[in-house]
Amino acid sequence: MAKEQFFYPETPPLFKKLEELTRRSGVSRGQAFEDWLTAMVCALAAETKEDEYMTMIERHKQGKRGKRGADLMPEMFGELVTAMERTDADILGDLYQGSITYGENGQYFTPEAITKLMAELSVDPDARPTKDQPVYINDPACGTGRMLLEASQINPHAELVGQDVDARCARITAINLGLRGRYGWVVCGNTLSG
Repeated sequence: MAKEQFFYPETPPLFKKLEELTRRSGVSRGQAFEDWLTAMVCALAAETKEDEYMTMIERHKQGKRGKRGADLMPEMFGELVTAMERTDADILGDLYQGSITYGENGQYFTPEAITKLMAELSVDPDARPTKDQPVYINDPACGTGRMLLEASQINPHAELVGQDVDARCARITAINLGLRGRYGWVVCGNTLSG
């Protein structure tokens, strides 16, 4: 089995909480992570995903109140937000790559320094939307949204559009954009075929 490896010192404490969520709910680490993503997306969706949330949370309601997996998810969300505010780093992507995918199918995320360079080379900081012509920044294989976040720093007037074939990545991108107050769209699907 692969060994967990993280780039940010804020990630290991979240990993320990993820392991605790796994234990409390009796689900796999991957399922616990996906359910936590679902909980965060539902929380950020302003009551538009209540049915999805209620279906998912059933797996995490066993046990005594205060000791259930369901009780740990908001605590983890708060710690993620605090870590992101402190560092502005992709903590969620680091946790995903370092403890869930281990690079499965060659899935490694572009380092933030390189996404910053890519954005600087490709984004027009002076482009402004008009009534008839919006300005879009599109990442057809967005991973966890790192390039979109860097691009939004260069041109905060653009609409961000990310797409990824991995539903977990699409959710992470949506969370990363939402927690940073960035406006955009995230689509789960294959950019090449659809």
